[in-house]
Amino acid sequence: MAGRRIARLVSLVLPRGKHRASRVEADLAPIAALLAAGQLDNNDTAWCDTCPGRRVHAFHPDGSRTCWTCTTTTEAE
Repeated sequence: MAGRRIARLVSLVLPRGKHRASRVEADLAPIAALLAAGQLDNNDTAWCDTCPGRRVHAFHPDGSRTCWTCTTTTEAE
């Protein structure tokens, strides 16, 4: 009985049908261009003061990093 109630609650909470967000394909061209030009070392998470929170950043060879969410560049420490 409890299993049915949980399943019903989950079905009410989770998005389905027309309420579900459409799938967005990631455009990897900017990352590929930075890698090819040698302007990007790697991607990793770091604290972003603008967002705020831990976000994925592009780490550059000079030690600076650019947030992929808000595109803010933080200078090397």
